Amino acid sequence: MIKSKGMRCVCGKIAKYTKNLKFNNFTLGGWKCKSCSEIYYNTKIIEKILLLNRLKKTKDYLTLIQ
Repeated sequence: MIKSKGMRCVCGKIAKYTKNLKFNNFTLGGWKCKSCSEIYYNTKIIEKILLLNRLKKTKDYLTLIQ
């Protein structure tokens, strides 16, 4: 079994996992390439952040019903 040390970047190098990356005032983990500075985020987390930002921009109020 091969242990992965990171993720392959578009430049061909290996992007290392980093815990302290910033995205829209949130700190989260992702992969950053040291050679070209490309950043890759976890798409599930980014989708939740973008949905939260979209809901904050709406002027409608949400009501939770049990």
